[in-house]
Amino acid sequence: MRFLARRLLFYLLAFFVAITLNFMLPRLMPGSPLDGLILRYGDAIRNNPEVLKQLQASLGSSEEPIWSAYPHYLYNTFTGNLGVSTANQVPVTEVIGNTLPWSIVLVGVGFLLSFTIGTFLGVLAAWRRGGFVDTVGTPTLMALLSFPAFFLSLLAVYFLGFRLGWFPTQQSSQHWRRLA
Repeated sequence: MRFLARRLLFYLLAFFVAITLNFMLPRLMPGSPLDGLILRYGDAIRNNPEVLKQLQASLGSSEEPIWSAYPHYLYNTFTGNLGVSTANQVPVTEVIGNTLPWSIVLVGVGFLLSFTIGTFLGVLAAWRRGGFVDTVGTPTLMALLSFPAFFLSLLAVYFLGFRLGWFPTQQSSQHWRRLA
């Protein structure tokens, strides 16, 4: 029982640190979401004070002191009010609801593939000891395990998406193809 209590306390502390960092990091960075929208749309926002006022209200005022903004942030987080996506101008809960099923499918497919391929390679390496899979494959795959997952993901997107064209990428990929 003591072990479970310690683990629960650890996870609560980790959760608190994570949401605090999620609050602090954007506020420590220069600029704001409103600055990004002004850069994107320029004079359409700057020349219309009514639109500017509405955007400030919807994106939150950056002039609110941090000691009063943090309790508001905690309240909104725990009540499920995650705000409005600055990229899509829809509630964040709607963005999560639209993308979560696809994320679950991708995780499920990745798990099944890794389990199947890993089991097959493990059986092959054990069956033919001293063979190619055992002497070369195992150390190579162990070395790949030491790389961070996001780095391998970026490499996979570059080679499988941009170079080979096996997976769809955004329209801006034309720029990267010209550079490659």
